[in-house]
Amino acid sequence: MKNHTEKLPLPLVGMLSGMVFGVALGVAAVFYLEVESALDQVCLVGISLLAFQLFGSTVGSAIGKA
Repeated sequence: MKNHTEKLPLPLVGMLSGMVFGVALGVAAVFYLEVESALDQVCLVGISLLAFQLFGSTVGSAIGKA
């Protein structure tokens, strides 16, 4: 029987890679859409970061359970 601490950290890896991709995509979107307001820029990067963090951790968790 496997111990729960022996599992691969795939949800964590997925979360971190999703965060990096989300920040990169958010910053690219700020420049592409030419957003001028600082609050709008922060919100755009933040929502992109959170969405891809959730997506990455979900995919990592699904792969880790297989």
